[in-house]
Amino acid sequence: MTSNSAETILITGAGGFVGGTLVEALHFAGQHRIHAGIARWSSAPRIARLPVELVQCDVLNAKELAQACAKVDYVIHCAVGEDLSIIVQGTKNVLHAAASAGVKRVVYISSVTVYGGATGAIDEETKPRPGTLSGYGAAKAAAEALCKDVRRDLEVVIVRPSIIYGPFSTRWTMLYALRLKSGRWKKLGNLGYGKCNLVHVHDVARYAISALREEGVAGEIFNINGPEVVTWNEYLERFNCRLGMPAIPSQSPDRTRVKAAAMGPVRAIGKYALKHHAPQLLWLSHRSDGLKRLMQKTELTLKCTPNQDELALFKLDAHYLTGKAERAFGFRSKIGVDEGLAMSVAWLDHMGEVAM
Repeated sequence: MTSNSAETILITGAGGFVGGTLVEALHFAGQHRIHAGIARWSSAPRIARLPVELVQCDVLNAKELAQACAKVDYVIHCAVGEDLSIIVQGTKNVLHAAASAGVKRVVYISSVTVYGGATGAIDEETKPRPGTLSGYGAAKAAAEALCKDVRRDLEVVIVRPSIIYGPFSTRWTMLYALRLKSGRWKKLGNLGYGKCNLVHVHDVARYAISALREEGVAGEIFNINGPEVVTWNEYLERFNCRLGMPAIPSQSPDRTRVKAAAMGPVRAIGKYALKHHAPQLLWLSHRSDGLKRLMQKTELTLKCTPNQDELALFKLDAHYLTGKAERAFGFRSKIGVDEGLAMSVAWLDHMGEVAM
């Protein structure tokens, strides 16, 4: 049970993958009061089962943030979104609200995407190669710059996780399970020899929570990676085996590249249609079984075909070094790929999250 004198931690983006894990970890540790910040009540089901305080906290709403940061000791800032302004302007708002409220420290969950297409052994001083930053990576880099600008007024620690996977991960767990169980995913061959820098979400949570109060880390940046770096081919083979599936079908790398390129325009049209005509498409699908089946088939094909950004990631020869974090915090990530996949698949089975 949390004592009345316990310090309070606000977690932004608490309804998300990483934020939800942090809420759970802090709750079961029982040492802090937890304010779970959510932008929409629809994102709350996972954390609402816990006796934590749910706080309306849209990071683009300055008034909500000011109220959420009042009487808070620490903030872990996890909130992200497809709208990149959530990353940049949202971080600016969080830092301002935290400084105004006298928050002791903010831990910002950034990303190794700030290194862009840099290759080799990458430490915290590595710069991205010009022109290789994605929109997401550029937004994270801009948010980090904001964190550095406020260091005289507010203690900030930046952690840069690599690819975060584990239970509740829609992209790196659920999507790849769907791909493998569909039978449509093909071997990558020489397209999949890049390093797959996986870090389990529980290890990310350990570092983020430790960063709240660890001495000597304010103003610092830390890479967070898993204890085992494998190729993408190895990861997908292990995941496929853990799912109990037959061997992944073979396909020539050239054909994989051609299919990825061919799906590019289809993805663009689909995104535009969903953004501007979602109600009309839903209406039509309810009235035409043929159209509904076509839309479902197209959606599955798109999900099970790698896009150009993924192909670039699958061949990226980069290893994100974690020696600085290990020295500062006195521990290293401990969940290896096989253990992490076992936990992920057990969760998928329990939740029935890979229905075809």
